[in-house]
Amino acid sequence: RLALSGWYANELVNGPVKGLTVCNQLQQLEITATQLERRGLWRRAATVWAELSRLQQTVTGVATIASQRNRCIRTARSRA
Repeated sequence: RLALSGWYANELVNGPVKGLTVCNQLQQLEITATQLERRGLWRRAATVWAELSRLQQTVTGVATIASQRNRCIRTARSRA
């Protein structure tokens, strides 16, 4: 079972949790995406990577996250 699934579902339904800094949000999303990838949930991981990309503040950060997202999408398509 994914440990952060409740947190991520709460974020999607209720919006950002008060008290979490942007750095903590980025770390939580990265952990969530990585866990989803380990479980083979590539499309869900790509969605989390997209959210993480939206929160990036540098072009380099966006490019790095975009490559992770694209890798998930390619993997999902190849296994479908």
